[in-house]
Amino acid sequence: MFCRWLYEAGTEKLGRLKRNLFLRERGVKLSFIKHLNNEIMVRRFSLRIIYFIVFVLLILPCNGLAQMREMNDAELSMVYATGLRVKCDVSIETYTTIDALRMGHYNGGWDENWRGVSLGKSTTGFGLIPRPLTCNGLYLDLATEDGSLKEIKMGTTMTGTISADSFDSFSGEIAGVQYSRADLGSKKIICNNTDFYISLSKEGYRVHFDNATIK
Repeated sequence: MFCRWLYEAGTEKLGRLKRNLFLRERGVKLSFIKHLNNEIMVRRFSLRIIYFIVFVLLILPCNGLAQMREMNDAELSMVYATGLRVKCDVSIETYTTIDALRMGHYNGGWDENWRGVSLGKSTTGFGLIPRPLTCNGLYLDLATEDGSLKEIKMGTTMTGTISADSFDSFSGEIAGVQYSRADLGSKKIICNNTDFYISLSKEGYRVHFDNATIK
């Protein structure tokens, strides 16, 4: 508990490399430092997503303020809604490592099962910093059909590298190629102003990279 507090509070301004060195000098095991790095990075990335959703929920009522007026039958007959799109003009930079990322477990398998994931590109050598994954603009789409929710999409314009020690299961699209629970092995997905989104529908989870390079 003391090491966790020291890591998160007492050494926050030192930067990741200096912070690790600081803890090593005080006898903290490398395996424990790595575990804390992964835990904090995942939590920060998750918090950004939560903040975005909360922000959207707070903004919607403000943008929707208007004087209430009863609509007549002719006006109501012309109303037809098929969903909702919310856009947020923000930019996020992150370098995050995740031991395992999994989504959509059913029929004895996963839609997405990625192991040893890096969001952003790591570098080596003292004083060098990772190359972050950049997300410019976030949007949330809710598509409906016959009054029922049909699909949820959350996307952005992405630049940077997403890599995994093993994509044991990948469902979605990369540069026009469709995959369904495909074992891609160890790969890097390189984005350059790539249209990226994650979708959830009756078909399950899908991850889409419209114009990325896979190596």
